[in-house]
Amino acid sequence: MAATIKDVAQRAGVAISTVSKVMNSSSKIALSTRKRVEAAMEELNYIPNRLARSFVQQSAQAIGVLMELGRSYAFSNPYNYEILGGIEQTSHERGFILTVSNIDVLKSNKKALDQLVQEKRIDGIIVHASAATQDILHYLDREQFPYVTIGAPDFPCQGSAVDIDNIQAGIMATDHILNQGYQRPAFIGGPPRDNITNRRFEGFKLSLERHGIPIHDPWVYRSTVDTDQGKAGLHTVWSAFEDQKPDSLICVSNFLAMGALQQAQAEGLAVPQDLGIICFDTYPFAPYSNPPLTAVDIDLYELGRHAADALFYAIEHPGTSVTYKMIQPQVVPRRSTEKSG
Repeated sequence: MAATIKDVAQRAGVAISTVSKVMNSSSKIALSTRKRVEAAMEELNYIPNRLARSFVQQSAQAIGVLMELGRSYAFSNPYNYEILGGIEQTSHERGFILTVSNIDVLKSNKKALDQLVQEKRIDGIIVHASAATQDILHYLDREQFPYVTIGAPDFPCQGSAVDIDNIQAGIMATDHILNQGYQRPAFIGGPPRDNITNRRFEGFKLSLERHGIPIHDPWVYRSTVDTDQGKAGLHTVWSAFEDQKPDSLICVSNFLAMGALQQAQAEGLAVPQDLGIICFDTYPFAPYSNPPLTAVDIDLYELGRHAADALFYAIEHPGTSVTYKMIQPQVVPRRSTEKSG
């Protein structure tokens, strides 16, 4: 016979109401009591009835993530998986399930968004700001539906946001290159509409300005974020001037950096002696390339956890003021920027 909530309470030596509070992630339960109840649930293989709980609580016991799934890199890019992993872990700890929806479908099918929100199929949404539109976020604002964006939208909205300090990341990457003795950095990034690239480029420019180094527009390459464009970017900035070449690259992702590294080696350039390369995000390529790539590393898993925490706070405290949490990056030096070789 399957264990009941009463069995769990008896095993843990607590009241049934205490078990219920633990399952509902109440902050009023002591950590030692919570662990005792969770241990009893595991020993008895007790599985709470999520549907019954949702009826009692008027909650779907589920949250959603809106992200771009229609692009070819959506699931080949581990950036998405790392963030989703953090969101899912926090959701699991709260007893919620996680649903992932294609934001491209919702952009063209308002009925699908209505079903999620008005029929209470989920209790809140996490949205990738780079994929969000004003129509979607302003719809959520009008419905007073809890949501959090990953990254700050470039238009006003009422949801909280969790973001990487991308301006500081750009400064850190450029400062590192210059402190290693390189003097002529080029920049390879995503398209002009990409706010992540825009903020990292702003940091790049700020660092150069502080060091008194001019920006050469032909040494700035913006396109899609993939290895082919990394190759094209290196070729473009390297051939921009006949009499002057960049001696280093700041690449906004390790996909671009890997392409640039391959193209540099194809053109007979030695990295890091002829060309230093630094990228953003360590996983999956940076430690395993030849030479290993220096990276401004970002804990994407923690970013996902912070986003989920912010969403649950918004769900539990409706009407609270908007918050904006910044995650700080760090430079992980590797051989690709050791100018002395």
